[in-house]
Amino acid sequence: SNGWTPAEQLQRIHAAAAELMQRQQDRRRALRHEMRSAG
Repeated sequence: SNGWTPAEQLQRIHAAAAELMQRQQDRRRALRHEMRSAG
């Protein structure tokens, strides 16, 4: 056990998921730009 309450665990999961989704969105945006540049 890590000593976190269920609410704290959910907050940490939410923060980690939000970071992953942001990274995915950033990469998708960059990839679209690369594809446009390549024609």
